[in-house]
Formats: sequence, C-alpha cells, structure tokens
Amino acid sequence: MVKLLKYPHQPFLCYAMSHSGDEFWEENASAHFEPIVSRHLVDVKTLEEDEMYLFKARAKLFRFDAKSDEPEWKERGTGELKVLSNPDTHCCRVIMRRDKTLKICANHCILPCMELRATAGSTRGFVWMAPSDFTDNEIKAEILGVRFANAEIAQEFKKAFDKCKLSPHGFSNLPAKFSEKSALEPSKETGKVPGSTTPESTSKAAANQLTDRLAKLEIQSQVEKQSVDVAAH
Repeated sequence: MVKLLKYPHQPFLCYAMSHSGDEFWEENASAHFEPIVSRHLVDVKTLEEDEMYLFKARAKLFRFDAKSDEPEWKERGTGELKVLSNPDTHCCRVIMRRDKTLKICANHCILPCMELRATAGSTRGFVWMAPSDFTDNEIKAEILGVRFANAEIAQEFKKAFDKCKLSPHGFSNLPAKFSEKSALEPSKETGKVPGSTTPESTSKAAANQLTDRLAKLEIQSQVEKQSVDVAAH
C-alpha cells in the first residue's frame, strides 16, 4: 500500500531545507536567452572633429528672457564651454553642451561686432549679444551670460574670444564673383553696376540703417542693464 504524502510539495521543501540558499538558487538560475535584436556599435560624430580647440572649460550659462512677463535671467545649463576654430574656413564659434544629456545650449559664430562685457561685481563672468545663435535649430538673437570657476579662466575665455573676433581670416573668404574687379562690371541681366544707388534705394538704405542703429542701441542698453543681475545668480 502506497502511503500518500499529506503535502505534495514536501519533497521539494525537504531538498531546499537540506541545501544552503545560495547553492540551491545557483543551480537553478542557469537560464540564458539570446536577444532577438543585436545592437551594433555606431561612431557618434559631434561635427567638432575637424575643428581646433582654442578654449575649453566648465561654466554655467544664462540666457536673458525678454519675452516673459517679468524679463529675467534664466539658467540655460552647466557644462563644458568651448571656443572652436575651423582650419578650412578660419571661422570661430562658441559651443556648449549640458552635462549628462550633452544637449547643446549655445552654438554661435564669433563676429567682429560682438563684445564681451564683464558682469557687475564679479571678475569671473561676462555678458554678450549673440545675433545668430543656433541652439534651437533656428537662428535667433540671444543675450547670453557665462560664469566660470575663477577669474583666470574667465580671462582666458576673453583672450580666445577677442582673438577670434579680431581675426580677419574668417570674413575674407568671399567667392571670386564678389572681387573688386567683378563688382565694377555691369550686370548682364539688369545692365547696372552692382552697388549703384538710386534716390529710392538710397532712402530705403537710410531707413534700414536707422532701424539697425536703433536696434543695436536697444540691445546694448539691455546688455548694460542686465549685466548687473547675472553676477547675482
């Protein structure tokens, strides 16, 4: 006569109790599954490989938000700010990526019209106007502020920035059709010399020049006014 066990799982319990916990689970945890889709290593390019580093340091970046109800400085990110130079075009730019996410928070060329202004009450920060920032995949004018760890790093940034701003190489690589000789020849389509003016074009040019001058004065006043606040952040 076969005696039935009162608890069907009693043999399993006896085996588990007679072995140590680690030894028991190691013997039974041997399942292995191959992934359905294999991942391949891909080389990620940042488009900085062909450029030279003129400056590189950690910094905190701010952006002046003039469109909000109360215009104020807003933190744009903390990361490594770089000044790069392209050896082919000799153009320089400022680029900065946020820590961890590596998302771009500043990306603009350095133009001769740009000027660094020291933040009031601080020797380790600057404020400047970037007329062609391309951070959000569209060209926008931005008022930016930066703060470094100490005054020495800030001065190194200013030296690299001013060197790029005063360098004529990045703005002299014009196509041959814009040379002085070809500029004096009449156009085949209109029969006029490029750059020649008429009373109507002169008035439009004067109006545009006045508009640009007023815009620059307004931007300059905003930079001077807001450079006082960025040092407090």
